[in-house]
Amino acid sequence: MLLFLPVKLLLLAFYANAYTPTEVPSNVAAIEAHNVGAACLPTKDFQCAIDAFTQAVTIEPTFYRAWQNLALTYDYTSRHIEAHAAHQEALHLGYYFHFCAYSCVYSCP
Repeated sequence: MLLFLPVKLLLLAFYANAYTPTEVPSNVAAIEAHNVGAACLPTKDFQCAIDAFTQAVTIEPTFYRAWQNLALTYDYTSRHIEAHAAHQEALHLGYYFHFCAYSCVYSCP
């Protein structure tokens, strides 16, 4: 089944689950909410993912991975204004990688 998923969705699911030791927040509830959002992506339940990532950034506003995954999910669902705002927040917190820069270019309102 994964062979038929769009490449952008596969990248989104991969980046949603990839952590580095320096970016794991200390708040367990934020991590759990983020993991729920990441689990919603392969099933294409994007509203579930958006709700979970939003809950994660509400609990831990400096959790830039959750901001980025929220932005990527908004971008995937063509909600570009919300995606741009979430990307800007992730960048403001110091989070940058090539997919973020790509998405910021294409998510601008």
